[in-house]
Amino acid sequence: MADKEKEMMTEAPSRPDYASAVADIIHGKRTRDEKLELLKDFHESDIADALPLLTSQERKTLFSLIGEDMASEIMAYVEDPAEYLKEIGVDAAADLL
Repeated sequence: MADKEKEMMTEAPSRPDYASAVADIIHGKRTRDEKLELLKDFHESDIADALPLLTSQERKTLFSLIGEDMASEIMAYVEDPAEYLKEIGVDAAADLL
């Protein structure tokens, strides 16, 4: 087997950068409804991966778009949810938990 073939077999297939795509949606100049419709195509873990790419204000916008149920599901994929929960306030955080 040629070296090139061996190298290709040992490389892991690349995974699309869904987190950046989610961040681009939030950063974009779309209406709330357009953003929400686009976000529905992403898995909660992909949205969770995008949280560090967003500012605090952008995360608040994201959470207001997706609602409590989906935000709660996203938090299940976050390693340290306390960091993000304190940004949205005690009452909202309690609703997510």
